[in-house]
Amino acid sequence: MCGLGAQLNQRENADVFVGRDADSQALAGVPIRQMETIGTKKGIFPMKLSTPKTLITLSVLGAAAIAFSGVASAAVNADAAQALAKKSDCLKCHAVDKDKKASSFKKIAAKWHGKADAEAKLVDALTKAPKVKMIDGTEEEHKVIATKDVAEIKNLIGWILAQ
Repeated sequence: MCGLGAQLNQRENADVFVGRDADSQALAGVPIRQMETIGTKKGIFPMKLSTPKTLITLSVLGAAAIAFSGVASAAVNADAAQALAKKSDCLKCHAVDKDKKASSFKKIAAKWHGKADAEAKLVDALTKAPKVKMIDGTEEEHKVIATKDVAEIKNLIGWILAQ
């Protein structure tokens, strides 16, 4: 059943492993319920869990959350973002927490919160000068950001989305 000399104790307590696993690490006396099995071309081998399943599950979920959080997980340099916003005249139409000629950065952050394509859409808005609707209902061409540096643009977007 198990390869490499691994076998179950045939005495009265048949749920205890006797022998060695595929890596030749002793597992004698370890209860089978604390082990998992791994299937290979050479057979099925028991292996002792070195970390509780709960911890592994939480680690995987944490890694997934970080991976899918996009901009939110990157460190934002607020001073550099605000300087770029000022240099690019963003503050003529936008404010952090109140509407001016255009929506506040807080409203923009709320609109894009949790959307996977938020960063890509905002990069387009800042670099391609699309038509945008202003607070009063008129349409204007959005001003292009005053940098070509992708890292600076993404930093500004991260700062906006963090509002």
